[in-house]
Amino acid sequence: ECPNPGCGDRGIHLRFDRQLWTLQHVCPKCGVLPVYIVDHELYRYLPSIVVGTVDKLAVFGLQRRFANLIGWTGGYCQDHGFAPENECLVPHCKHKKKLIVKTIVDPVPSLHVQDELHLLKEDLGAFDSHYETAVIGMQRRVPGSKHPWKTIAATATIEEFRRHVEHLYLTRGRRFPTPGPYYERTFFAQTDPVELSRLFVGIIPHGLTHINAMVEILWYFHREISTLREMSPADFLDRTGLKGTVDPADVQKFLNNYEISLTYVLTKKAGDQMAESLDAQIRDYLMRHGLKELVTEVLTGGTTSDKITDVMDRIESHDLKEPDYSKHVRSIVATSMISHGVDVERFNFIPFFGMPRMTSEYIQASSRVGRNLPGIALVCFAPARERDRSHYHLFGKYHEYLERLVEPAAINRWSKFSVSKTITGIIVGHVINRVAREVGAKLTTESAISAHTPKTLNGSILNDAVSEYYGADKQSSGEFADTISIMSDKFCRGLRPNAKTKWIGDRKGWKPMRSLRDTDKEVKFSPTIFSAELFETLLKDRLSGGEVDSGAKEEEKGE
Repeated sequence: ECPNPGCGDRGIHLRFDRQLWTLQHVCPKCGVLPVYIVDHELYRYLPSIVVGTVDKLAVFGLQRRFANLIGWTGGYCQDHGFAPENECLVPHCKHKKKLIVKTIVDPVPSLHVQDELHLLKEDLGAFDSHYETAVIGMQRRVPGSKHPWKTIAATATIEEFRRHVEHLYLTRGRRFPTPGPYYERTFFAQTDPVELSRLFVGIIPHGLTHINAMVEILWYFHREISTLREMSPADFLDRTGLKGTVDPADVQKFLNNYEISLTYVLTKKAGDQMAESLDAQIRDYLMRHGLKELVTEVLTGGTTSDKITDVMDRIESHDLKEPDYSKHVRSIVATSMISHGVDVERFNFIPFFGMPRMTSEYIQASSRVGRNLPGIALVCFAPARERDRSHYHLFGKYHEYLERLVEPAAINRWSKFSVSKTITGIIVGHVINRVAREVGAKLTTESAISAHTPKTLNGSILNDAVSEYYGADKQSSGEFADTISIMSDKFCRGLRPNAKTKWIGDRKGWKPMRSLRDTDKEVKFSPTIFSAELFETLLKDRLSGGEVDSGAKEEEKGE
């Protein structure tokens, strides 16, 4: 959909412009839109807003164009934008070696906006913290730079934020809004005791298994919503007491906002179990009572992004246009993947299949409901779990002090082995981005880098720069400083002037991280001739719908 005000045309298509060498988004009404989705185009045109994930910071150690994004550019091509050196990288450019120098006023980006700060924890948080401070350190060296970017981090569930920010960015954090002097009241907001946003309910089953109790809850919910659907508007308003609140003509539209049960499960196995019960038992109950069957979708960490997009599109758009509510998605079973970034106003009932392990997880998940209309968060506790029983008995008090019971995120930038994972990417990134800009050359091979040692780049100079990136002087034990010193010296001493390697990261032991989630040891495998035959047979069988197997059996019979 076209983002321009007053347009909204949905006929946007992609077109490749060979002259500009860009993949363009074209609106039939507005023409070419200023949107770039290819990394190389971002480095060339430096858009005002860049949206990405923290994993992309690993590009610092993989891509010499990365420095362009923080304002440290080389030459400027009139047709194809900025280049890392004084040569345009677009094929067949007529200005290839005739680039001009274009000065960027205040070149470093102003703001770095980090969403869901509390998710930067454990190994991801440790690796990200090293790359964050490395990029910030390089920004201080950009010619014309006044200050590195300022960071605004958003989170709904965080404890000990000062410690968290210090480990991530090596700086002091400030919180807004700050807690006020009274419970449920700050200097900027207060709780409205009349306006209901969410209703929390806790249930512990007796005489029923945990799964059967959840089935009963979901059966009652869908039975009532389906029964209300079949009533006349007048009967609906009489039964619910919503006369004067809901217009009789909007009853079905109102019920659209309460027809979905968002069942929250703690494990994928529990999700499969719940989906099976919904598909078999509850569908059977509804049909026996003359009510329409249920459409259920399962969303877990293993669900593809295309499937998630399709389900969300059905819920937010397609189902609202479908008059037959039996075709609507009315039941979703989801794991913690639903806790972040899923903002759907039609989610207003979330039953929990057991108490989530962490308070932050519970707050994030329950906040999926009640965003526009009052929502219900119902926790069906597992009677066999002692922790669940404790939460049930202290249900009221637990919710009264909910925000104070959030657990601090586990993050430690000084974890012993984290530096060994990031040091190669930080050193390589420093050389191909910062040192290359300082000397005005392309430094991606051993021979090219060797030409600038030891005058521009030696163990001591490299050690000082990388130690600053890591903030090694802030670690009392000195372990990071020792590792950085050893690796800096090793990098410079190991350079081979006549080496044939085309990329510095191909040197043995110097491969940078490709992703900040790159935590496991890489295992290389290749198929033998026997496994290749097996894969070929399986592929043919899959494409033919099993005909290969059946054909083989017939051949055996013929023999």
